[in-house]
Amino acid sequence: MKLISKKSYCILGGWTLLLLFLGVFFYQKMIVPKYGGNCVETMIVQGEKRVPISDGTHIKQDFLTKEQIQGIIVYFSSKKSESLNGIVDVSIQDDQQNTLAVKTIDLKDSPNGGATQVIFDNLVNTEKGNTYSLNITGISGIDENHEIVLLSNELSRKGFSLYKNDVAKDVNLSFSMVLAKTNSFLRVIYVLGFCFVFLLSFILWILFVKRINSVPYIYLGLVIGFGIIYMFIMKPNAIPDEAAHYSNAYARSNQLMHLTKEELDPVDGGDIISIPSSIESYRLLCESLKGDRNDVSTNQNRPQLIQVPFYLHFMAAFGITVGRVLHFNNIWIFYMGRLFNFAFFVLCTFFAVKKIPFGKMALVSICLFPMTLHLAASYSYDAIINGASFLFISYVLYLVYQKESICIKDVIVPALTGMIVVGSKSGAYIPIVLLILFIPYVKLGNKKKYLIGCTSMLVIWMIWFISQTLSVAKGAITNNSNYIEWAGENGYTAKMVLANPIHSMYVLINSFWELSDDWIVNIIGKDLGWFNIPMMSCLVFAFAILVILGSIKVKYNDLYEVTIPQKLLMGSICLICVLLVMGGMWIGWTPASHDLIRGVQGRYFLPFLPFIICLLRNKVLVLEKNIDKEMLVSIFVLQTICVIKILTTTLA
Repeated sequence: MKLISKKSYCILGGWTLLLLFLGVFFYQKMIVPKYGGNCVETMIVQGEKRVPISDGTHIKQDFLTKEQIQGIIVYFSSKKSESLNGIVDVSIQDDQQNTLAVKTIDLKDSPNGGATQVIFDNLVNTEKGNTYSLNITGISGIDENHEIVLLSNELSRKGFSLYKNDVAKDVNLSFSMVLAKTNSFLRVIYVLGFCFVFLLSFILWILFVKRINSVPYIYLGLVIGFGIIYMFIMKPNAIPDEAAHYSNAYARSNQLMHLTKEELDPVDGGDIISIPSSIESYRLLCESLKGDRNDVSTNQNRPQLIQVPFYLHFMAAFGITVGRVLHFNNIWIFYMGRLFNFAFFVLCTFFAVKKIPFGKMALVSICLFPMTLHLAASYSYDAIINGASFLFISYVLYLVYQKESICIKDVIVPALTGMIVVGSKSGAYIPIVLLILFIPYVKLGNKKKYLIGCTSMLVIWMIWFISQTLSVAKGAITNNSNYIEWAGENGYTAKMVLANPIHSMYVLINSFWELSDDWIVNIIGKDLGWFNIPMMSCLVFAFAILVILGSIKVKYNDLYEVTIPQKLLMGSICLICVLLVMGGMWIGWTPASHDLIRGVQGRYFLPFLPFIICLLRNKVLVLEKNIDKEMLVSIFVLQTICVIKILTTTLA
């Protein structure tokens, strides 16, 4: 039995003290302040419709719940005055018209357009399956000229109706319930999370003590551990466009289950994906762990909101289908989709790290960027694109530099992952597959086999691309007008860009000059989610340093060389990909009145980022010894800090 040295014990003790310090700091700063108080359950988010209210107006909103209610949050607004005036009654009734709680409020104490919290004098006990109604009645003092309105939403919910003076409306009231519960579940989440991080660090320490120097398997432990943490601390819809990706995946799941429209229920507007509060989403998750959330519909009729190839949402759809077949509630169905999407990313990147002939630690760092990881643990199809692209690049580099001879089975992985790459983002990543031209022809036997093999592969990929994105590309080229909804005006078209080369060049250069620094830092993850979870600049800088160190050759242990012509070609591939990404957002997202290309984000450059490993290799900067272990520990520490930063931001 190998004895553990005193130095190892000291390192373990120091690391334990550091973790304990971070744990106590986070607990005192975020958990203790959030521990008490009531929870808020959101019913329906705000929309564009308004419901006017005046003296004598009676608003009745039906809803279903099984919670113990302490109060109600509603939203009053006035278009013509900064202050609200008037007296209203707010009450809760059961289906027998019995008043369970009532409160009279003065609107002058309510913020215009903001949340008005109405706390009843008694708790309202509700039962599962019963229908209740929120009643709001104008009593006196409401000036009709100021048009006091209640905010509502067009979304329909099964069993919900809104009535104004006993006349049914086609909208639902936007309101929330203040529940008679505390946030004590946060302590449970904290303890589980802390134990998980400590266990992960202990496993990492054991691997180093036993001197298991297998980077791919240590990476597997890190990506699974931190990926699961990200999956649960990033609340639903915290990732850009996740609601749309979830809707697409659910629609694909309906197809997999061969369900007709008649067999599906209307979309539930109160689904977990629309919960705006982080604390509330965590509470729902804890309740689902205890089996308290089973009163939901799992057969929802959701539209496909994003027109993309089916395979980009297939894994998430398959996870949703598994959850539905196993009769999970909709909270766990949601997380099943995230889990299967993440599993695909983990599988691809594990083999990518295993196969890449050099720069393993640089690739590990890229795969564990905060931006990469939080996308991988969500419904975003970036998890599929990044995983497939990383595996394609790594496997082709393996064939170029390490594999002595290439047979038919060696091209299966590049062929399949290449199909995902070329069919994604309207062909913006097509240049990546040109990497197969780097394979020496001698490895295929002779030039004839090389030409036939490469040509056949490229032709198949182009046919696949055309079959998947022809309509989108054709529309972008032939459209004479392009309306940009978010800006409310017409945008650039391909004809406009090509017809005005001088102005187009100015827009392109200006965009690089003004926005490239934001793109670079957000490749790593300076701002996560909807740019509302900022990471510290030092974390971004540290991850960048790790990529650089991981790309540098190690003396006496790294024999692979990347030639200048190869670097030039790889650099050209990256530049073309950048231009194609910018071109897509230029035509699809930028108003014609703007001189900057809008909508480009750093995460769009992740699929071809592994090329930087080859571009940074040189004969001048060489490491004297292998520092993989030190880098793995650094990544673990940085990710631990990232997790704490995300939690402190989302719970703030």
